[in-house]
Amino acid sequence: MVWAFFFGLMVFSSCTDDSVYDGFITHPKEGWHQESVIAFEVDIQDTNTRYEITLTIRNNNDYPYSNLFLFRQIQTKAGVEFYDTAQYLLADKYGNWLGKGVGAIKTSEFMYKNQALRFAKMGTYTFTLQQGMRDQLLVGIEDVGLRLVPVKD
Repeated sequence: MVWAFFFGLMVFSSCTDDSVYDGFITHPKEGWHQESVIAFEVDIQDTNTRYEITLTIRNNNDYPYSNLFLFRQIQTKAGVEFYDTAQYLLADKYGNWLGKGVGAIKTSEFMYKNQALRFAKMGTYTFTLQQGMRDQLLVGIEDVGLRLVPVKD
């Protein structure tokens, strides 16, 4: 009985979440409209810390492609701080989903950049994502998430 208590304590203490932001946007069942921009507002108060930024994409079996192009932007009150287009691979060349999960929904995680980012100013940063596929209505993307975790130097 004592061992079960200590095992449970170890399991729950190892599940701490040290993220400063962790959010998800769920898309409507009919799909992700091409002109629909999703936004995550993140309050940054520590400009000395570097942050590992992760995008999470959940897709189902209705997703018709092996990749996903996203137009990504980081904006502050001063204007656009960063803008680019990124491609994420969701399936291998044989059509097998690369994400994890049991059943029809697969979860894939991707680094936002190849390295941790440091923010120059304190304040609110708005991360926006827009699907860059040719479909006006992109089916099969269930959720998109953003997570920021401080990097311990």
